Amino acid sequence: MFCIYLTSNQILELSGFIRNTNNKILKTIRKRTSEKCEEESAFDQGEIELGGSYFGARRVRGKRGRGAHGKTIVFGIIKRHDKVYSQIVKSCTEKELLAIVKEKVPK
Repeated sequence: MFCIYLTSNQILELSGFIRNTNNKILKTIRKRTSEKCEEESAFDQGEIELGGSYFGARRVRGKRGRGAHGKTIVFGIIKRHDKVYSQIVKSCTEKELLAIVKEKVPK
């Protein structure tokens, strides 16, 4: 069900599990997928794209964008039709993001 892109709620309805069990199973699948991706080699030579997004509550009163409280920052690297890498970062500082790129992308 996870591989055919059903939502967590759809899987919950079809499986008959309670929500906590369902969430634990899906979290384990995501964790193992992430571990397997980490084992693979870095990006090959070629053109790559970098980007970031903020995830969290839909609407939080106060600052918007980078200053919004309670948002999770996710940084990603993609080589089209090949590999994708994403990582949660604490801040969008140049130093932190360049360290990730240097680690994952060979010269």
